Amino acid sequence: MKKIVFSIFMFLVSVAIFAQNTQNTAGNQTDETINLPSQSLRTHLFDVEKFSIMFGYEHRGFGEVLTTEFNLKNKTDDELELYIYAIATYEIEDFNKSSFTMPRHGEGGVTITNFVPYPIAAEDNDKPYSKMKHANFRYKTGKDSDALGTLQKFPRDPKLGIDPTTGGPYKLKDSLFVKTRHVSKYRKNYVFFNHVTLLIFDAKNLTDDKGKLNPPLFRQVYRVEGKRK
Repeated sequence: MKKIVFSIFMFLVSVAIFAQNTQNTAGNQTDETINLPSQSLRTHLFDVEKFSIMFGYEHRGFGEVLTTEFNLKNKTDDELELYIYAIATYEIEDFNKSSFTMPRHGEGGVTITNFVPYPIAAEDNDKPYSKMKHANFRYKTGKDSDALGTLQKFPRDPKLGIDPTTGGPYKLKDSLFVKTRHVSKYRKNYVFFNHVTLLIFDAKNLTDDKGKLNPPLFRQVYRVEGKRK
């Protein structure tokens, strides 16, 4: 009798463990993972020249403005079609476990406390930072402190990085001047920007044969330096 009871108990334990493992596996499958470029990326198709950062104020006095300007120079004989993003952020590097200071949320990574992309979604335009959804840059990681997901400096849909003057991809025949604008609105615990990330995608070769997103042609992170007036 004891052997029978023990056998039944072990069977139930095995079933419970299997169910738990299956549940955990299923839960992990819901996490969205993206392969963010860890380093700068360059291309033989074009050069990014004369990248500059300027500071100003929002004309209504609601905040400060960061403007970037740069030129693209085509190195091929063909016209290129590009999707372009510039993402202005204020980032804090989190302390690691060996630090004598108490670690912040996101230990071991980077905490973003200001995030304004260009182009910015219509639903986020002219809103305070706390009300911006940034749906094109949110990913479910399984460790999200925000119900909308975790902000990543990489668009879910690169095709939204269009030329605002045409509503389509940027056309680069010989050279192209690009200007982006990022407004940091005044608020409690106000911060400006300390980084700008430039991403440029090939509109004609956006995905591989399996539909997987190709890496951007160009990626560079610029540190925001200089004194604002």
